[in-house]
Amino acid sequence: MHTGFIYCERNTENGMNYVGQTRKTLSERRRNHAHTYQTSTQRIHEAMRNSGLAAFVQFCLQELTAPTLDELKHALNEAEAFWIMLLRSYHPDFGYNDIIGSMTGKGYRWTKQFRERVSARRLVTCNTPEAKERFSKQGRENFARLSPEVKEQWRERIRKLHAFKRPDASVGSHNGRAKLTEEQVREIRKLAASKTISQQKIADMYGVTQMLVSKIHRRRLWPHLI
Repeated sequence: MHTGFIYCERNTENGMNYVGQTRKTLSERRRNHAHTYQTSTQRIHEAMRNSGLAAFVQFCLQELTAPTLDELKHALNEAEAFWIMLLRSYHPDFGYNDIIGSMTGKGYRWTKQFRERVSARRLVTCNTPEAKERFSKQGRENFARLSPEVKEQWRERIRKLHAFKRPDASVGSHNGRAKLTEEQVREIRKLAASKTISQQKIADMYGVTQMLVSKIHRRRLWPHLI
């Protein structure tokens, strides 16, 4: 059997996450980050240079096994994409992932089945009492490993988040500059994907520009919306 891991590198200064995969041990993967973060241009490594490697804690999100290497690679790719979507680490306000998983290439579009599975898993993972207790326990265990100084920094950040607006308050239709609602964006994507009507006509229907419709269709805008 072949074994692989989905892991998370969390910045304890701001709570932002990076999700990755490895077929090595987690300690080996951490050493690889330590060897390359000084010269790499990846967002995670830029963050490690700015905050310091010690500000990041690593923990396992999921362990996978498969009878063949190809099956393991496919399972890791899909699981990595799932966790990136779940933690929203692709969004610059919440994480450091440059793309949504290793499967992603230029022009890639998630299948309807994959999006439905992520949505259903989010409900199970995040909204049940058992799941909330599991995440709470994991959070307490991770917090216990931190140094007293980092713990106090983390507490201070939580106090600031409670004192001001939530970090995701400016996402989607909550953004004061948003011209569309989530439902309108879904309708625009559906119309643009059907190719039965031009993007300019779609733009006229919703009172926006053709460029905005194009960016929504290519997920340059509203990428968090499934």
